[in-house]
This record gives sequence, structure tokens and C-alpha cells, in this order.
Amino acid sequence: MKSKSPYYRHNKLLVPFGNDFRYQDAELEFGNMDPLIKYINSNSSFGVQMRYATLTEYFEAVLNSTSASTFPVQGATDFYPYTTCWSSDLQNYNTCANYWAGFYTSYPELKRQVRESDALLRVGELIYSIGRANGDGSSTEPSWDKLYDKIDVLRKASAVLNHHDAVTGTSKTYVRENYSDMLDNGTISTNEAIEETIGYLLNKEKPLTVTTSDDVLQNIPLGFTVPVILFNPLAWSREEFVKVRIGQLDVTVSDSNGTYVPSQIVENMVDDGEWDLYFYAQVPPLGYSTYYISNSNEEVKEKAIFLPAEKLREEQIVSLENEYYRVDFEVQESGIYQLSGVYSKLEQIFFPVTQQLMQYRGLMDDAYHFRPSDYAFSYPALTPQSILTLGPFIQEITLIYSSNVSQIFRLYNAPNNDKQGFATIPRSFLEIENHVAVGVPWEMVTRFNIDNMTTNGYFWNDNGMETLQREWHTRYNDTFKWSLIAGNFYPVITTAVIRDNTTNTQNQFTLFTKQSVGGSSQFDGSLEVMLQRRGLFVHWSLNETLNDTNVAHVSFRTVFGSKKLSENIRPQLQLEFENPIFKIYGFPQNLTVSEWNKIQNSSFTPIKSSLPPNVHLLSLKSLSKHSPYVILRLQHLYAIDQDPTYSTDTTVDITSLFTEYNLSNMYETTLTANQAI
Repeated sequence: MKSKSPYYRHNKLLVPFGNDFRYQDAELEFGNMDPLIKYINSNSSFGVQMRYATLTEYFEAVLNSTSASTFPVQGATDFYPYTTCWSSDLQNYNTCANYWAGFYTSYPELKRQVRESDALLRVGELIYSIGRANGDGSSTEPSWDKLYDKIDVLRKASAVLNHHDAVTGTSKTYVRENYSDMLDNGTISTNEAIEETIGYLLNKEKPLTVTTSDDVLQNIPLGFTVPVILFNPLAWSREEFVKVRIGQLDVTVSDSNGTYVPSQIVENMVDDGEWDLYFYAQVPPLGYSTYYISNSNEEVKEKAIFLPAEKLREEQIVSLENEYYRVDFEVQESGIYQLSGVYSKLEQIFFPVTQQLMQYRGLMDDAYHFRPSDYAFSYPALTPQSILTLGPFIQEITLIYSSNVSQIFRLYNAPNNDKQGFATIPRSFLEIENHVAVGVPWEMVTRFNIDNMTTNGYFWNDNGMETLQREWHTRYNDTFKWSLIAGNFYPVITTAVIRDNTTNTQNQFTLFTKQSVGGSSQFDGSLEVMLQRRGLFVHWSLNETLNDTNVAHVSFRTVFGSKKLSENIRPQLQLEFENPIFKIYGFPQNLTVSEWNKIQNSSFTPIKSSLPPNVHLLSLKSLSKHSPYVILRLQHLYAIDQDPTYSTDTTVDITSLFTEYNLSNMYETTLTANQAI
């Protein structure tokens, strides 16, 4: 303690008590500490007085003994990347630096499940709070206490998965499997709560039976119709394509007015030739709208055109194109096509970008650590296939490298794509689905290289709330390849950015990810994201290898444009990707749309209009099972100087925000809502 005291601005030292795997026998732990504290306090020669304290008590003592103004303000920084120094590493590699950069990606399927479960929990909390506030006290009203308990299963599972050895993938196999089971159970019970609440909102007098499973779309009888209730978990109106998995081609889509809705069916070349139906939908903020899928014995009018691999080989360059982008792909010697450029029509900027799947060979890597033996090299296309899908609304190219490695690049061409409820400029993106598995001891990344882009060693990643600037470093004068590579990987929670510092427009490439991953900029104009990892090293604390044999499903949305445009649309695009429109289905019935509308409320929204573009409704959830209060959190999305229009103060009148509710009381609390301010 005395050796540490010179580093403090006061005489209140923080001594953390214990670490991982402690307190399993609390009596033993405190039985050891109590005599130690008593001995030190009774010996005045030490000049130290010790006591137990919570963090709150500790910081109160610090503030009482010094002034907060004496401390520096720390912002836009953190402690990444972590490293440890073990003598065994020094003996094996002549450097003891071993970067904890592997857990950013380890067990990506668990990370995907966590993110999807959190999105579902948000939907459940919103629908429950809205439904409960709409209760009329009738006999048909759901038991809100029971529904609260159903959602609580996922609340608790989500909380547990935030543990530093849970979502990170750094637990034993049976523990990870238990985590996954907890999320599965929470998903089932939350879906049940959503189904019962939506059924009540559709018809309070005679609640309808609905389901969150798309099984009802696999075999719709002739003349029957299935209502698809689309719930928007964001407080802005949304207009975008919705995808549902169908089991037949003879279907049509209409809205709640019975008007035909343009749609397109696309065969998914990765999922065993399953069929996906895309249709363009408009959904109100925090509300739902209803669309109807019918078996009318008439195939959807907008069919996709498929160009198989044999046909594509005749074309050196093929393109996906919509109103805002042209995305070029060039055939390689292996026969696989590769991204070769993106042209932004709106801003007339060409990005000479290439994308490659690449692999690092790991050295004694485990779930925690990343130590590659050398620089990454291209993943070979073992059984190359390229399939182009062209249609009026959806265009995509499927690239199959092997039986368990493939990618899908997709463009949407939505009618009135610039009318997203609040956006003043078009918000288009290139969507990429990665499906990858790796052997041992390989770690696969997807790397984007943009020629002539000068990034000066910088890229930006986010911590879930804000983007942080990262600079490529040689750390501790350690120039070993593995340290230079791993020491410049960072966790990417939702967003990664590289930007050209030489052009007037500061051309920017932005990548959104559907789950947390590791990311880095190893070279000028380069951005790479790790997709999947597998290793043979037996970590001492887990006594297991990183033997992840799953095919990882990692989805991106990417934006190419100037800094001005990209930063204007980035917050909303990220939130829409993270919080997709949620689908609930009625069961097939031999009813017309007008007949459906007689037995259900086809649309609903609890607020009068969308929130301002720079304000996000972070949460609207019941304070507790029996409390009449809900927790309302609003978040300003834009950093200082991020956007000339939206990086400004905004006023939201909460008293006039909701349509059908009278706010009888309101008070401000701490962010955790456990203490009034």
C-alpha cells in the first residue's frame, strides 16, 4: 500500500479484495481478512487504517478529503487493448506481451444470440408497457403480473450474460451451453408475453391468438390469408423492406387497405434453397401496422432473375445497382467474384474498395488471447461458386468459397428510399452476410482495402455509446509481428469507421455489425473485422481449447460516402440495424383483408409523432411488477460537432408526447432509476 500511495492525490487508497472465483466460501474469505485488518489497524507503526467499504463509500471519502477539480478529465479513451506478462510467454516468444484481443470475437454465435436476445427484450419491455397502459380492466385483459414474470426470465438471463466471462465466450463449454439455454428459455417466455399482449391490443373484447413463429407461412391454403403484424421498437416512423421466410411461391402481399404491395421472392442460396419474401412496409413509431400475405394461386409479380455460376463466368465484371450505389465485382483466377469498387451516385464519389476473406494462423491462442504467427493471407476458394440475383427491389450476389464459408452482398432498391420518417437525405447501404467456419488453428477476418485512402493509422470504433479514435501503435518497443497485429485490435460493439484525411469531403467507410467483434486497421485505407476463431491451446483457467466448430453468422451493413453524409445518418442506421422491425403472425384464415380489419385493429401507435432525429427513446419499461410508473430514458445521439444540424440541443415535451395516456405524475431519477434527483 505504501508503494502505491505516491500515485494518489489523497490518502484514501483503494484495495480491491479478491478476484475471479473468490467468495464461493465467503466465511473463509472474510475469516482471513478480518484478522489481517485488525492486526494492521492495531499496529500504529504501519501508519495505516483499513476498513471495508463499498465503492460509494470509497468515493465519498475521496471527495471529502480532496476536491474533484484536482482530477484530470478523462474522455474518449479506455484501457484497451489489455495485455498480460507471463514468464512462459517470455520464454516461448521472447516477449511477455500477450494481448487479450481474442475474446472480442470468441464464440461469435453466442455473441449473436446475446445481441438478438437484447433486441427481443427491448421489444418485450415496450409492448408490455404499452399494453399495460392500455388496459381497460375488463375480464379479457391479460394478467400483467404473469406477463411481467415471463419477461423477467429474459431480463435475468440478459443480466447474467453481461458477466465478463459470459458474452466474451471465456467460460467452459458446459457453462456457455447453460448461458445459451438461459437465453433460449427467456426468448420463449418473452415471445409468449408479446403474443398475449399483441393479441389483446388487436382486439380487446376478444383477444386474438397470434404467434412469433413464421411456421404459419410455410403452407398457406388456397384462398387463405395470414396477417403479419409489424412492430417498430424505435420512436421514429420507419419505411423499409421486411423479410419473411415462406414455403411457397404463389403468394401476394397487401396492406390494411387491401392495396397490393410490391414484393419480391429471393431464393437463399446458402440456406438450402429456402425462399425469402421481401416487401416494403411503413410502420409508425413505437407502434405496429399490419400487412397480409395471401395464397391467391397467383405467383408474386416481381420475380428475381438468377444467373448461375456458369453464366457469370462469361462476365469479367458484374454489378449490383440501385438509385444511390453501384457495387462492382470482378472475377478472380479461382472463379470467385470479389468486391472491386463502390460508386456513390448521390455524391459522385468512387471508392476503389476490395474485400477479402483472410486467415491468421494462431500461436497458442485461446478464448482470451490473440497471437498470430504471421500476417494474414487470403482464404482460398476451394469450391468456388458465384450466383447473381437481380430483381426490381433486391439485388444480391452469393459467393460460395467452400461448403461452410460463403458471403451474400445485398442492395435494396426501395421506392421513395429517402423518406424514412425523418431523414432529410437518402440512407442507403450495402448489406453483407458472412457465414464462416474455420479449422485449427485458424482465425478468419474480412478485410476491406480502399486504394489511395490515407487514414494515417487511425480508425474509429464504438463502445456502445460513442465512437473512439484509435491510432496504430508499436507498444513497449515490441516489434514482433504478433504483437504489432494483436496489439492494434479493438472491440467493435456496433460500429467501425475509417476516413480519408486528404480529400476535401473526407471520404468515409462505415461498417455496422449485428454483434460484437474484434476490429483493426492494420494498414492505410484498411479495415478488418474478425469473424471466427479456433485454436488448440489449452488455457490454464478453462482447461479447454477454443474448439468452436460452429458456422458463424456475422452480418454487416456498410455505408460509403463523405464524412458529412455518413455522420449525419450513422446513429439512426446503427439503431435500425440493431433493432429490426419485429414480426408477429396471425394464423391462416379464409378471410379477406376487409374481414380481417373487422376483427382486429390493424394499426396502433402510442405517441403522436416521431421523436426528433437526434433523440433516441432508450427505454420505456415498467419500474416494477406492481408500480404504476414506467422508466422513460431519452438519449441525445450526436456528439459535439458531429453534424451541423443535429449536434444541437433539442426539446422534447413529454407531457404531450403520448396519444392516449394522461401523465398524472413524473419525476427525475438517476440513470439506473433507483434514486430520485
